[in-house]
Amino acid sequence: MGEKRHTSFPRLGLLSRDEPLRSACAADLTAHFGHSCLDAVDTPDAAQRLADEGVDLLIVDVAAMVTDPNHHPGRAAPEALSSLLDHLKGNTPTLVVGPVDEALWTAEVIEAGAIDVAARAWLLAGHASFAVESALAKGYAQRRHELAMCELRQGVDELRSRNESLELCVSKLENEAWTDALTELANRRQLESMLDQMFSEAVRYQTELSCLMIDLDGFKAVNDMHGHAVGDKILRLVGKVISAGVRGADVAARYGGDEFVVLMPRTSIDVAEAVAGRLRDSFLRQVEAWQTVHGVAESMCGMSIGVSALSKCGALDAAGLIDAADRELYASKGTEIRPVQTPSSQRRAS
Repeated sequence: MGEKRHTSFPRLGLLSRDEPLRSACAADLTAHFGHSCLDAVDTPDAAQRLADEGVDLLIVDVAAMVTDPNHHPGRAAPEALSSLLDHLKGNTPTLVVGPVDEALWTAEVIEAGAIDVAARAWLLAGHASFAVESALAKGYAQRRHELAMCELRQGVDELRSRNESLELCVSKLENEAWTDALTELANRRQLESMLDQMFSEAVRYQTELSCLMIDLDGFKAVNDMHGHAVGDKILRLVGKVISAGVRGADVAARYGGDEFVVLMPRTSIDVAEAVAGRLRDSFLRQVEAWQTVHGVAESMCGMSIGVSALSKCGALDAAGLIDAADRELYASKGTEIRPVQTPSSQRRAS
């Protein structure tokens, strides 16, 4: 709602069937505001049309809203008046003329949406211009308040939208900082953070913690023969296979190059070995399917997995659990076990 302040020549509407009141208002208001400032009507529908045309203030004689001759206007606001005020609320300020000495009635009318009330006797005594000036000022103040509240709500909405955008950006940055972009698994940084936490919890509560060390066999040859684009597709495939084959409580991460680690809390080594077997079989099936689709005849690469468990390897720290899985991995390959390396050491691709 735009700002609209009355001038010295406001357009006024009057709903009343009382001739003395109509005459008194016409005389006082035209003398005060000028000729043609007042349009008088005698039905609520006509008053609504005046409001739709954009009068600055509508003066409503409550007696014109009473259809029951036995109804005392001071006992309750007629339903027709409440309905009219409800339609005008927020658009046309309304001054209701009635028994202002009835406090309950006055409160009810103001609550229904009138900007002000005035006594009929006061308007008959020639004070209509004063009542109208007061109502116009209150209407202007109300519009200013509503405009300020609207701007405030818009500001709050904009601020909330900006905060949501910032939260999305922060979430995206956090996700990028902790996630491997190629495989969408946890990255080395997140793995090392979670490894220390999960190892400490397993030791404190004497629960099992198993670890899978996964390595792709022949991956370097795939890169050399088919290019890094194909190698990246294989790594993405590994990420999907691992994500689909582990639980939500497990931490699956790209350890570096073509090596992956899965931490499995509260999981025995037997269960971990069964999971390792399913991951290996699933990967081989999907690689073969991929080869068929792309017409690749030669074998691409395989997957070797080493499994360790805290209760079996007796590791004294988190690095020891990773090293135990690493040893099992190279034992499964039938190759010489490499020197022990800590999680922060650089590892070579196979």
